[in-house]
Amino acid sequence: MKRSLSTLPFLLIINFMLLGVATPSLAAETYPSHPVKLTVTYGKGGAADIAARLFAAIAPEYLGQPISVGTVIGNAGIKGMSTVHKASPDGYILALARIGSITGSAAVRTNLPYAYDDFTMLGLLEINPTVLTVSSNSPYTHVKQLLAAIKSKPGTLKYAIPGRYNLQHLSALLLMDKGGVANPATDAKAALFSGGGAGIKAVADGKVDFSIGNLSSAMNLVRQGSVRPLLINTPSRHSFLPNTMTAREAGLADLESVVGWSAIFAPPGMSKDLMQKWSGVMQQVKNNRTWKNLVKATGSIASIQSPEGTRIFVNAQYKVLHALARRLKLRK
Repeated sequence: MKRSLSTLPFLLIINFMLLGVATPSLAAETYPSHPVKLTVTYGKGGAADIAARLFAAIAPEYLGQPISVGTVIGNAGIKGMSTVHKASPDGYILALARIGSITGSAAVRTNLPYAYDDFTMLGLLEINPTVLTVSSNSPYTHVKQLLAAIKSKPGTLKYAIPGRYNLQHLSALLLMDKGGVANPATDAKAALFSGGGAGIKAVADGKVDFSIGNLSSAMNLVRQGSVRPLLINTPSRHSFLPNTMTAREAGLADLESVVGWSAIFAPPGMSKDLMQKWSGVMQQVKNNRTWKNLVKATGSIASIQSPEGTRIFVNAQYKVLHALARRLKLRK
């Protein structure tokens, strides 16, 4: 039977609408068709590397494809985040985002090659408490002794950082600022190392005087007795370090605001279908007992959040760090 010309536009519109509805569903069903790369922007053995590898060990069960962990180091994590920022938002290249390359750098640097809130934020993974450590052979057994030494010998003591204006650097600056050090940026010297793991080892070896960074990077050396924890920034004492005082107990409660974290970020412009796919994967990881136990064993706190919740968390921390950078005149 012949159709009249008047019915053709209507039929074309219906077909177009059906195709428009079917296409995203098809994309969601076929993704991923090959392995996904998760980019870590700091050195191997550090907190970022540990977080990425734990996630990559569990998430493929729900994703349906392997997740390979690759490292792109440089410029305090900015090089790796820039690489992901420029990538296609097709879900095959992701980043293990951290405070240093996102909120820390954005708070201090005025010339970042990306906007910290421009990425597709798929979800927060975990919160990382920070711990102040010295060598087990150090003469300092209390944070007040360490601060007194910095004040009495300005420019002499050294502390380890894996990059400028990341968690370790900003935490040390805040510690000195709130601890009454006159010039936090210069009264102790920042020594650069390839990652958090390398930095804490430098503390153990006596190459630097102290470090304040992720508990996950320090746990093994604390267990071995190679480093001595002086302070942790959790609101209450940590089960792993029941004899270590909190920042609040030391009168330095402001240190609680500079908390480390790991999150899964994608390039800008990822489709809602792929975001929903990853939200589903991450919610399943959230309920995975093995993953939760592994995260706890590193000293971190499992805290998977939705994309919306992650954006709220990141924005709030940026405001705190931006205020710190302005107060210490760090912005450049």
